[in-house]
Amino acid sequence: MVVEYGDPLDITCAFDTGTPMPNASRFLAFRKNDETVSPEVVTMPHSKMNDVRASLLQTEIVNSTTIKLHIDKPNKVSADLYTCLMNNTPVSLNFVTVGTKPQAVEDFNCISYNFDNLCSWTPPENYVKTNYHLTYTLRDTSSRRGHNEYFFTLKMENVFGEISTTFQNFAHGKCRKVSTQNLTNLVFPTVLPEPPENLTVISTTSSSVYLRWQLPESMQIFTPGVHHRIFYQSEYDGKQWSFGGEITDNATQKEKFFNLTNLQYAHALYDIRVSLRSADAIVDDESTWSRHASVTIRTDSKVPDEPPKTIIGGFELLHFGDDLQFGEVYIYWQQIPKKKRNGPDFRYKISVEANPALQPSKLTDNYAKFDNLSILSSHMFHIWSENARGLSLEKSIIMVPSHRDLVEKPKNFAKVDYGGGRYELCWKTPKIPPFQHLQSYTIFWCEDKRERPHQCGGRINWRVIPLTTRTQVSVAKDGIFQFAVSANTGRSSSGMLWAPCTGVHDKNMYKIKNLQLKLNGLGYTELQWTLKRDNCHCHRIVGFIVHYCQMLSLVTLECRGGNITDLSHDTLYKFTVAVRIENNLTGQQTTGDVDFVGTFHRIWDNHLAELTECSKCGRKFFPHRIEAHRRACAGLRIELKNKK
Repeated sequence: MVVEYGDPLDITCAFDTGTPMPNASRFLAFRKNDETVSPEVVTMPHSKMNDVRASLLQTEIVNSTTIKLHIDKPNKVSADLYTCLMNNTPVSLNFVTVGTKPQAVEDFNCISYNFDNLCSWTPPENYVKTNYHLTYTLRDTSSRRGHNEYFFTLKMENVFGEISTTFQNFAHGKCRKVSTQNLTNLVFPTVLPEPPENLTVISTTSSSVYLRWQLPESMQIFTPGVHHRIFYQSEYDGKQWSFGGEITDNATQKEKFFNLTNLQYAHALYDIRVSLRSADAIVDDESTWSRHASVTIRTDSKVPDEPPKTIIGGFELLHFGDDLQFGEVYIYWQQIPKKKRNGPDFRYKISVEANPALQPSKLTDNYAKFDNLSILSSHMFHIWSENARGLSLEKSIIMVPSHRDLVEKPKNFAKVDYGGGRYELCWKTPKIPPFQHLQSYTIFWCEDKRERPHQCGGRINWRVIPLTTRTQVSVAKDGIFQFAVSANTGRSSSGMLWAPCTGVHDKNMYKIKNLQLKLNGLGYTELQWTLKRDNCHCHRIVGFIVHYCQMLSLVTLECRGGNITDLSHDTLYKFTVAVRIENNLTGQQTTGDVDFVGTFHRIWDNHLAELTECSKCGRKFFPHRIEAHRRACAGLRIELKNKK
């Protein structure tokens, strides 16, 4: 039984056995899905049910053999079971479905997947079976309108009636409804193809791949045709995809060929992807592209494009003792990145001009070592990149000058680690003879797992800087970095001087040693000391701190605290001196270790005097009648002005 939603439901049940049975209707009842119908949705009976029939439906007695169930407006339902009982025994069954007439569909969408299942939609909820019939009509061939004009008619029908809706579409997704159904956000009928089939590589070069593929079979009869798009990615590109091209001509061809050119890397793996979409698709709609077909291929090898990079000063010359004829020479270069090696079996080749038989005792990825090389004459070194295909067409050159022309190396080269990849480098200017003119310095750095004197195995980088004796370098990350410097003229260089250790930025590396009283006269004394430092810092001296105080005991060397007044002559005093430095990056000042001496017999006040350097070494006055005169780089003369 099918009931339209909104109409009442009436079910009658009659008991007729052919033999008269008085009041048979008193033994009849209805039950719905094993549940009692709620009183508010049924017609109340003329008589009350007895306790035996309390779980049965209440009914209206029509006559002695018939009862009736009435519901004004049953809910929508796919199937409810109504059972007529005679003394709790089923005598008849009725399945009831409550639904509506055909309703307007939702999200009508004509995207065709590979030219199949052209249109789709979501039917509205209806428990009455509804049939849908979709037809389409091509444009009138006698018309001059565009070829991509269609009429779609959707007919919906069930037992309560039928409705039809017709949609008309035009190019570029402009749609309009012809019938009275109000649908919004209609999608332009678009074919979404399957991926290309049989994607294969026909041939390769070191910079190109020639491809072939076919259209899916069902798309080969698609009248508008399809466009093709190519993307690619090399093994060195991470997750970055590059656009290879788009084919829009001859859109109905069943088989396509494409030469993917201008590939950057030889002997590299490439992932190539090809996708399709309808030639009538909306240009800016990415969703109209099909899933991709892909192929992975390695480009052909070729000789390296370039030799390793070198720079003036990229060598280290070591000679030992008084031997000025032979020495060890290290020739350094910058490693070729893997993506530029262009082939298997990559290596470097180095030879000495005018002496090709001379071979290095050690050859690595970033340097070559030559033993017992004569330093009485200059040497020209040629360096190539090489793989299984051969040598690079170009070569790099490094010239190692003779001992006579060699520039003196900078002095006291040091590096300080400030953390976060920041380093400060400093050195002293080398002595340059009159026939040489210093023009620049080259700073080298290289990451390794160990400090000097171990040779660095990482990639060497460099930077040329003007004539200064201090610079800062920032690297990409924290780690162990070795640094070197070379001094360069227009035609020669000192070669590389490596920093022997790494300084700590917040530690004072200067120490006062051998503090002495050199002169002791009436009202004054002279202090002298030796300034010691290690080779691992670049801190700048900004002054010295001099403490002095009266000593209680020559044994304990302890000082009396507080102010000293009413002093007498012939008193023993202790002096301490410390050096004050300034952090060149942060500007903070720290005081280093102290040294002391005590043999001065004279009346002095307990006082802290800060003695700073003066540019002209002239007279400089300090509080509390302390006056300092610079007499030498290793000492200060301190006088007490007696104004009494």
